[in-house]
Amino acid sequence: MFGARIGYGGNRGAGPVRIYLWGFHMHKSVKLALATGAVASFGLMGVPAAQAVAEHCPSQDGKVEVDAGPDLFVGLPEGTSVCIKTGGVAYDVTVDADGYIHSTVLNKPGNAYLGISYYVPGEPPTES
Repeated sequence: MFGARIGYGGNRGAGPVRIYLWGFHMHKSVKLALATGAVASFGLMGVPAAQAVAEHCPSQDGKVEVDAGPDLFVGLPEGTSVCIKTGGVAYDVTVDADGYIHSTVLNKPGNAYLGISYYVPGEPPTES
């Protein structure tokens, strides 16, 4: 049977209504269309993208692994450049007058600084 027709089940219109479209029951056609669409959309999406790669300090010489909060006493001279890694981000900070380094990266809600994972001390400043 080609084309479309509507069939009423049971007596006097009682029972399910079936729509025939090109020889298939409509409910079968809808299931087939949904399944085909699901397969096609998965094919278009492909493999999920990889996670962002964590940054690291350029030099690993003298690397010190820590599990610290956002403030860490390192005991280096004031003004010494130190590369730190916090929350997947590596960046340079300087040692303060008391020998501390401080994380400046906020967490996602923006209400706290992330802890320091490791640091790599640089050269202390030269006196002129």
